[in-house]
Amino acid sequence: MEVFSLKKMLLWLMTLVIIVSSTAECREPVLHRVGGGKYTWAPNANFTAWAMHETFYVGDWLYFGFDKTRYNVLEVNKMNYDNCSDRNFITNITRGGRDVFNLTVARPYYFLSGHGYCFKGMKLAVYVQYAPPDPAPLSKKAGMLNKRTWNCKLSPATLATAGQEQLRQRLPHHGLKMSQMCPQTS
Repeated sequence: MEVFSLKKMLLWLMTLVIIVSSTAECREPVLHRVGGGKYTWAPNANFTAWAMHETFYVGDWLYFGFDKTRYNVLEVNKMNYDNCSDRNFITNITRGGRDVFNLTVARPYYFLSGHGYCFKGMKLAVYVQYAPPDPAPLSKKAGMLNKRTWNCKLSPATLATAGQEQLRQRLPHHGLKMSQMCPQTS
């Protein structure tokens, strides 16, 4: 009777692993330095050209490096972006001149610097998208897991290991070895 419940638990665990592995986003966030450098949020830069060479995904971060005594970074709507208006901004992300902004939703984001600096090129539009599907989880080297694919907050391997640990605590009572039930994850 006890062995049957272990089989049932194992089946449930494997189903959970399959569901999580098919729906989990396993891409590490990227920090994008706006303008390409450490302190490049400044007038007379072409942030549109810079953004065209970047790909922004949900979970990524923007880093704005600038002189906080002269410039700021405001998130604005499209109309304010087009008109270089700093009135009724959405969020002032200016803190200390080395500020980050998390791109949490797949949508366009618009940023500018107020006090007329927007007219000197200090504006940025980024178009955030969902992460692309993950590549195949196995690499060519001896079936090792691909780090980029499986480096998740809660990866299927983590779930499998947790489930194996629970099974490991019960199996010695039945004379079964862990290797008979579940392959080791590494």
